[in-house]
Amino acid sequence: MSKKIEIHGEHNIPKEGALIIPGRLDFSEMLHLEKILSGRKISWLCEEGIVLDTSVRSYLEREGVTAVTFSAKDQAPEAIGDTLKTHLSDGGMIVFLSGLVTAHDGEVCHIQAN
Repeated sequence: MSKKIEIHGEHNIPKEGALIIPGRLDFSEMLHLEKILSGRKISWLCEEGIVLDTSVRSYLEREGVTAVTFSAKDQAPEAIGDTLKTHLSDGGMIVFLSGLVTAHDGEVCHIQAN
């Protein structure tokens, strides 16, 4: 089932390009966001080694889709920054993908401050 997302303040997204960092973005929401941003070049950004949903990963591997990865261990982070700047030219959008997370049920406990 496809879910629609809503962007609050959509009119505030700059025309010259922007970085979007959603809290969570599954495949159907990703497609809807792409539809909202239609007409603009979209680059998907994620950290190397993160776990992505198989449908998201398959989509990013398609021809014509731009995906950029980075690592905290990159020797030249400024080079990644320069690459990302080129993706923002001509109104381009960069969307950060945070990957899947795992949560465990547990007990709430209070830790005393010193």
